[in-house]
Amino acid sequence: MTQDKLKKLFVEKLVEWGTTHVREFPWRNTDSPLAILISEMFLQKTPAERVAGRYSDLIREFTADSRTLDEDSLVRQFSDLGLKKRVKWLIQLRQIVDKQFNGIVPDRFEELLSLPGVGLYTASAVSCFAFNEPVPLVDVNVIRVLSRTFSVSPTKPLRIESEIYKLAASLVPEDKPRLYNYSLLDLGALICRKKPDCPRCPVRFVCHYSEDHYRSQ
Repeated sequence: MTQDKLKKLFVEKLVEWGTTHVREFPWRNTDSPLAILISEMFLQKTPAERVAGRYSDLIREFTADSRTLDEDSLVRQFSDLGLKKRVKWLIQLRQIVDKQFNGIVPDRFEELLSLPGVGLYTASAVSCFAFNEPVPLVDVNVIRVLSRTFSVSPTKPLRIESEIYKLAASLVPEDKPRLYNYSLLDLGALICRKKPDCPRCPVRFVCHYSEDHYRSQ
């Protein structure tokens, strides 16, 4: 099978699986750029289930008038989510968005990257989930899925010019970027874990790792 056919089948099987298997989280039911940005900031280093439990509080507090946001009070309120520096970043971010972008989260990738605390992954998440842009999301789970499936060795630190990132970018379908990225993230979180559950994997028939694993048994 050629690489192009392998990629096409991977995307088809993944999206088909994701149609009925992606997880439900409140930030996945909105297209508000600000709500998605707030969620993604707190999803850094914090399990999704914990963020989901505080989602309503986060949105209520961090969408308030940026002039009224009090860092000490917010740090205490959300101390259970860890990484208190994210509160500082979000306050700064809200103030910049209000002053420089008239209160509207920018849709240009470079402008998203210029915001405090926003790196490559968070900017990509907002671009995809808020603005439906066909951009790749590459975290440790995605790297594990793609490196196993396509036998690509990841390099650190992750850069746009790296092989794994270029591979990820080449796979995102233009017509279903949200569903594809949610499916890929959840495949890595639920099935293609450190100890993979290959029999349940929807892309096992195109996966080099799965093929080699079962051949060796």
